[in-house]
Amino acid sequence: SAAITPTYRTMTDAFRGSRYYLNLQTLNLTGDARTDIIMVAMSQLGYHEGNYKSHCNGESRGNGNFVEYNYYNGSVDQLGNGRLTYGYPWCASFVTYCARMAEISPSVLPGSLNCTLWVRHFRSVGQFRERASGYVPRQGDLIFFRDAGSNTTSTHVGLVRYVCGGLVYTIEGNQNDQVSLACYDVNSTYIVGYGVPSYGGDGSLA
Repeated sequence: SAAITPTYRTMTDAFRGSRYYLNLQTLNLTGDARTDIIMVAMSQLGYHEGNYKSHCNGESRGNGNFVEYNYYNGSVDQLGNGRLTYGYPWCASFVTYCARMAEISPSVLPGSLNCTLWVRHFRSVGQFRERASGYVPRQGDLIFFRDAGSNTTSTHVGLVRYVCGGLVYTIEGNQNDQVSLACYDVNSTYIVGYGVPSYGGDGSLA
């Protein structure tokens, strides 16, 4: 096992002094990617977004999309006006952050800040399973959603924890402005499908 010691250059002072940073430091990676990505995600349970960089300790009750995970992944031109910001919707940013803290290589699970682009990637490499295919998702799979009436491929992403009794249980960033647990009927039309990374040695694409 290996301990997590986050040391990335863009870490905010607010996060460095937070309980969520301390939670990461208490983890020992198992070497099983499916276990480790969920373990990292669970260490962030309850983290809430804020309105400013100083709110990246996860304790704010703001709604401006300012979170540590975006500072890790970088600023984006959210409005298409040439102005970069760290305050952008962060569900995909959270999953990417968890993957990197779990030491999952970009060659196995490429990072993304855009759900639609992620779905496009997984489909292109044969690692996407449509909801209607009958595939039973596994711990560590990415679960993609689409809001009713949306014209985009996917509007939200989370991580699968497990399936039981016809329900899929998840952990998600930017769920009610925080890292939250949720569950859905496996046949819910809100679910688009699942990204199934080839984590290695687990027969995930068998």
